[in-house]
Amino acid sequence: MRIHVLSALVALSLTTTAFAQTAPVLPPVLPDDQAQMKAHVLLLASDAMRGREAASPEYQIAAEYVAAQFSAAGLVPAGQDGGYLQK
Repeated sequence: MRIHVLSALVALSLTTTAFAQTAPVLPPVLPDDQAQMKAHVLLLASDAMRGREAASPEYQIAAEYVAAQFSAAGLVPAGQDGGYLQK
């Protein structure tokens, strides 16, 4: 009797997993996007930026670069004075 109950439970558990949702398929990152992302990272992480320490000229350059990229992407400014940066 126990074998029949156990067999029924195993069969039931196997059939219920057949209706489980599958993970959504995300579109792959396009090679052009990868190249652009790599270029952004290489620029911001370059030795010329000297670590972008707060209040350094390199920090300001990086902040202005990111703000320009936000503008180019069409993002709505939400910073102080209607810009992308905090003062």
